[in-house]
This record gives sequence, structure tokens and C-alpha cells, in this order.
Amino acid sequence: MFAAGAIIAGWSLSIFLRNRTTTVPGQESKKLITHGPYRVSRNPMYLGLTLAYLGEAGLLVQVWPLFVLPLVLVYTNRTVIPLEENVLKKVFGGEYESYRKKVNRWL
Repeated sequence: MFAAGAIIAGWSLSIFLRNRTTTVPGQESKKLITHGPYRVSRNPMYLGLTLAYLGEAGLLVQVWPLFVLPLVLVYTNRTVIPLEENVLKKVFGGEYESYRKKVNRWL
């Protein structure tokens, strides 16, 4: 699980870096990324990091991270992602709305 998550997150990040667009929440993106893992999730970096986190907790045989993760996911889903989505709507308008209707937020 750790390896799968790291691969998904790394692949997603590399696409952003190759397209020279930001990964900082709230900053305006230069390009709307809709290929690679972004074809199946609008947030594959968060998805990959979540899988890697769960995998690491398993590798370390630690249970306590499982109690922290829901708090992080609720914050990400209710605060960070809506902030990012509002910026994408502003910058890309209908193109982003069309993408949003086709691809789910997480999976």
C-alpha cells in the first residue's frame, strides 16, 4: 500500500512539475491537468499520500495514525479541496466544470 500510494502521489506531482503549474493550495494554476491519474481522480496526490500513510502505519505496525487520519481527511475535504476548486473554477471556468462533472473528487 505504501509503494502504491507513493507511486500515485509521485506520478501526480511529476505531472504538475512537468507542466510548470503550482501545487500550492489557493495559488492559480497555469494549466488544468486532466491526464494520467487525473483521469480517475481530481485529487490523486491526496489519494496517493493517504494510501502511503496507511501503508506506512501498517509497515510500522502502528494503530494511532489511523485515529489522526480521519481528522486530516475531513480538513482536506472540507477546507483545502474547496479552496483549490474555487480557484480552478475562477481560472478555467467551463473547462473545469466539465472536468469536475466527469471525474470524482477522490475516486
